[in-house]
Amino acid sequence: MIKNVVVRKPGKNFADGITTSNLGKPDYEKALKQHEQYIEALRKCGCNVIILDADERYPDSTFVEDVAIVTEKCAIITKPGAKSRKGEEKEIINVLKKFYSNIEFLSGNACLDGGDILRFENHFYIGQSKRTNVDDKEAYSANCILINNHVIVPKGFPNSKKALVDAGYKIVEVEMSEFQKMDGGLTCLSLRMPVDNSN
Repeated sequence: MIKNVVVRKPGKNFADGITTSNLGKPDYEKALKQHEQYIEALRKCGCNVIILDADERYPDSTFVEDVAIVTEKCAIITKPGAKSRKGEEKEIINVLKKFYSNIEFLSGNACLDGGDILRFENHFYIGQSKRTNVDDKEAYSANCILINNHVIVPKGFPNSKKALVDAGYKIVEVEMSEFQKMDGGLTCLSLRMPVDNSN
């Protein structure tokens, strides 16, 4: 169960962020509208959304998933590897202190983007491969969010949507074109804090 979610509005310099997509420059106003739709999708899934102001020092700062890993028990502050993102992780600490008494930090020269972590139950996998068996035409739709019995999916991928509907999931679609241009997906835009039900 996810109760609280942290997001950060895209900055005006969003288009200056890191990308390898070759899909063109994102439209800032369109990105803002898509971000608002993303927030509404999270609310439809029953989440309380904490919205942080844009941080113009860091063009990629809307991708908050990269600066922390959040679990039921603790938060881990990461250190993104890209030089343009150095220091960005410090901005999330005070926000997470409101929800966690246990915050851990990477030590030494270790670098890690939270978006490279996949959690399955109590196992954490760090991705190093780009290989996958997702339909090539709909590969982008592999980045979706299962949250409180709903699946948030990017719009425009009918085969993926049908497969999820046929599997019995409730679907919430969100247009992501401007974030796709910046190599960003649905998971990148939020820190989703699971509730600790062990007590």
